[in-house]
Amino acid sequence: MRPVRPAAPTAARRWLPPLRRPGDFFRDPRRPDRERRWRVRWPAVIAVLVLLLGLAWALVWSPLVGVREVAVAGVSGEDRERIIQIGAVAKGLPLVKVDTDRIADDVISLGTVSRVDVERHWPATIVIRVKPRAAAFAMGNAQGGVQVVDAEGLPFWMTDRPPPGVPLASLEDSEDPAQRVAAATVVRALSAAQRARVRDLRVAAPDRITVNIGDVVVTWGSAERSDVKAKIVEVLARRQGVTTINVVVPESPVTGGRAGSATKP
Repeated sequence: MRPVRPAAPTAARRWLPPLRRPGDFFRDPRRPDRERRWRVRWPAVIAVLVLLLGLAWALVWSPLVGVREVAVAGVSGEDRERIIQIGAVAKGLPLVKVDTDRIADDVISLGTVSRVDVERHWPATIVIRVKPRAAAFAMGNAQGGVQVVDAEGLPFWMTDRPPPGVPLASLEDSEDPAQRVAAATVVRALSAAQRARVRDLRVAAPDRITVNIGDVVVTWGSAERSDVKAKIVEVLARRQGVTTINVVVPESPVTGGRAGSATKP
């Protein structure tokens, strides 16, 4: 028979700890609160996961964020239409899956632009920003057409005739990059008024350049110091009767008149 534990006085029971079963000593008294909090949080966690999965699906596979518009900045006319056609291959694709590098490479391959940036604009637009090549001069080719050359001496466009305001040049060797760069350097140095009056530009060699500006024949020499030479020619060409100018040595230019006399200014 188990002994009976005598009851403690009322005052003493107030200060005695409650009796526990042996297993109670291994239980965390805060465990019920933690379990209750997790039971409350689980639905919220599941809802967030579902939302993230839905967002990922919408960004990668949903037609709701597919490309619907291609915008082009930097050029107009036919070049703009051709670039829009290149970008149109992305229409319908989710914006994040568009290969912007491939679009940029295809635009560069046109040859009429020197720089391309392709941007994604949410929710459904591709923006293609380009920097067009600046035409320096045009030159004839063996096929009877005209090649337009940019400021760096690179041919980038085939056409039937020189574009308006672009002088036509005759190069001894149009395949020689040095001659093309020399011609482009001279043209860039001319003022807008001088370029508009260029009737002929001949490059026999990179250091043997002749320019016809209006009725004045300019013996240019090399393309070095072309900025200085262009300013000297602009001043001397205003003198009455001047038909030839030699600026091979810009410090000592020589002019000639209709009578064939040569003078140093």
